[in-house]
Amino acid sequence: MTPLLALFGAFIVYYRAGLRIHGLRVTNKALDEMSRIDPLSKLLNRRAFLDAFAKRKEDSILIVFDIDFFKQVNDRHGHAAGDEVIETVAGVICRVFHRATDVVCRLGGEEFGVLSQASRLEEDYHRAERVRAETIRCEFSTGEQSFFVTLSGGMAHAALGVEFEAAFKQADMALYAAKQRGRNLILGPGLGDACRP
Repeated sequence: MTPLLALFGAFIVYYRAGLRIHGLRVTNKALDEMSRIDPLSKLLNRRAFLDAFAKRKEDSILIVFDIDFFKQVNDRHGHAAGDEVIETVAGVICRVFHRATDVVCRLGGEEFGVLSQASRLEEDYHRAERVRAETIRCEFSTGEQSFFVTLSGGMAHAALGVEFEAAFKQADMALYAAKQRGRNLILGPGLGDACRP
């Protein structure tokens, strides 16, 4: 074999190996993306949301939304209808919280999280209210029967350095207070003192 043919052969071997490595990198990147996305809502999942929370560089607002009486939706209308509700509510939240600094996720079940950065509580309260109001107007249909859902939310300050669990506890307390006060309501610090223990 001439040196030129040997060199060409080596080039082909290295080129093919490079393509395989590149393919593995693309596959690994795709798998990593898939592991961070909730397949139903197409939002970030809880793990990715926690990562974003840990990497934030400034004070933020944490909002937790929960679809009211969601179990009844599944029981009365079936899981396909429940899935449609989750997809629709996810879309509403994304339309309202669409800034580059907003992080939106499905925390699990019928619960969603929003991390709003570079924002103020009052501004985010109005955006959360818009999500609540738009959700009420979404009509769902299962054959001949139509139904609507409502949404409750809890908000909390998440100062830089505060752990997720502490901020989530405050937002969850506000959410619980909203549920106790009749649902279809957004509460948070300074919004009815919902976060007071």
